[in-house]
Amino acid sequence: MSALSYALHSCLILAGEHLRICPQEYTCCTSEMEDKLSQQSKLEFENLMDKTSHFVRTTFVSRHKKFDEFFRELLENAERSLNDMFVRTYGMLYMQNSEVFQDLFIELKRYYTGGNVNLEEMLNDFWARLLERMFQLINPHYHFSEDYLECVSKYTDQLKPFGDVPRKLKVQVTRAFIAARTFVQGLTVGREVANRVSKVIKMISLSFLWLHWRLKFLCTVICGVQLSIYVNIIARREICWGVNNCRMFLFLWTMSKMIAVLPSFSLRWEWCVNLHLVLRKRPAC
Repeated sequence: MSALSYALHSCLILAGEHLRICPQEYTCCTSEMEDKLSQQSKLEFENLMDKTSHFVRTTFVSRHKKFDEFFRELLENAERSLNDMFVRTYGMLYMQNSEVFQDLFIELKRYYTGGNVNLEEMLNDFWARLLERMFQLINPHYHFSEDYLECVSKYTDQLKPFGDVPRKLKVQVTRAFIAARTFVQGLTVGREVANRVSKVIKMISLSFLWLHWRLKFLCTVICGVQLSIYVNIIARREICWGVNNCRMFLFLWTMSKMIAVLPSFSLRWEWCVNLHLVLRKRPAC
């Protein structure tokens, strides 16, 4: 007699009303066996999910840290090199008015970190303040009232004391800082979404797994050790199915949150098209 036949003849056939996950029919599956299988499958699934989501979370964290350090270093180097150049060129004259440039970099850093700063207005204020300071330094023998200096700053566009430099600088700074802030915010959102989704997916996917178990009449066919082995095989297969689908679900949710922070409709549309192409090329699970 084979091991399977012996198990079938030796198992105790019970009514299935006491079962919560397995089919509630005549079966050899006891409540204790069902609880052990449920706990084992739940533990294996959570371990697989933690391993999968951990890679996503650490990826976002490491990318955010590297880019943030890189961009902050660029700002520090730009401020330091500008300060050194102006000190060598203008000496004490610049040092007495260096707070104008210091305030500029403070506002740029505040914008990059998500502060409520309007880049265009901030740059316009910088050039207006710089013009007022230079106007006073060029005419040290005269005293100008605040109203007079304000009037001078109003005609900056017509006078163009700095040539075309303000317009070019505005275009370059706006382009660079909007892209940098959007990218770093996207990485931050991706990290937060990965942390939250990794907790939600466990409950969603386990419910699918349990529902699948309800549709499988395993306990009416196999009992004893064979039941444990067979259900474990099915559980592992369904857990892998759940992890693959959860990985795609996590990817889609994260990408949707990152796309939402993009500043323009054209960028959102381009990302959506690229995402669609990636999904079409995704190999079948």
